[in-house]
Amino acid sequence: TAILGGMLQSHGRFGPSAAAPVILNLVMIAAAAIPWFAPGVTKEQASYLVGIAAVLASILQIAWSLHALRGKVRWTRLTADARRATEQIVAAVRSMPELVLRAEPDAMLLSFGAADPAVLDVYAVADALWRRGWYVDRQGPPPSLHLTVNAVHADKVEAFLADLRASIDEVTAASASGDQGAYGTID
Repeated sequence: TAILGGMLQSHGRFGPSAAAPVILNLVMIAAAAIPWFAPGVTKEQASYLVGIAAVLASILQIAWSLHALRGKVRWTRLTADARRATEQIVAAVRSMPELVLRAEPDAMLLSFGAADPAVLDVYAVADALWRRGWYVDRQGPPPSLHLTVNAVHADKVEAFLADLRASIDEVTAASASGDQGAYGTID
């Protein structure tokens, strides 16, 4: 709730985060009052009620804050931008005969490798991309490059794809090879 309160305040909405503790107080008072109106409730049961009330109050505070953030934070736009960028990269990878997708991405993660590893070393492609200012994860087996695409990448897709094409051409022309590295390997 503190993070959501900070988000609300950064959008000039001070009331909802200031009022959120009222929800906690009302739910806790209601839980503490139940033993007074329900004879036979033990102290142990009453303590469970207060614990449950604290969790319920937290859920209600989060719902209250999220409701107040409606229209202020553009999660759907950011997600759509990231997904669109991913789809652009996937389409480009499919159009490059040297590359093959390892799996159909359901989200903003994708992995691809060489259609023919004897002709193209994707780790050398990663090296060439690095020299051009890009970092991609190296994984395997099989040798693969892994991308985590975010909304901040949306306006960089064309530049990345141009550098990917240039890197493939460079590696193919030089018959270069690269190192797998230590991240994301099963070996």
